[in-house]
Amino acid sequence: MLTQGQPLQDDAEALMRLAAAVDWLEIEVMEGRPPERLILSLYVSSPVRAPGHAIEMATRHRVELYLPLDYPNLPPLCRPLGPLFHPNATQDSICLGPFWQPGYRLVETATLLADLLAWRRIDLVHGVNLEAVAWAVEHPAAYPFDKTKP
Repeated sequence: MLTQGQPLQDDAEALMRLAAAVDWLEIEVMEGRPPERLILSLYVSSPVRAPGHAIEMATRHRVELYLPLDYPNLPPLCRPLGPLFHPNATQDSICLGPFWQPGYRLVETATLLADLLAWRRIDLVHGVNLEAVAWAVEHPAAYPFDKTKP
């Protein structure tokens, strides 16, 4: 957990170390010092659905994060930069919902995003994509989609 004594720049450097050590995370963009905006590529198996198309599996998902001024007391704003099919995501937003906690570091947030995308964590009660919620209820044995990472 990030405390007031730990600057956000140290948190960003910890995320860079994680990205260098694992194969499921890549930092494409990190703007600001300390960072205000990031674009991450997460390499986990997860379903996608472009409007008007069938559900397909993808293994790379790009996510944009904006860190609010009150981060880490408030969660980052997350949005997918491509099609996604998940109960807790729309094309405009990924809801970290009950899984994100104040004080989460960027490393914990990236890990949470990978878990959400792989459907290791889903919140069907507060789902924002009702089609994905219905699919999840009908196919509980189909997920999680990626059991190996992170």
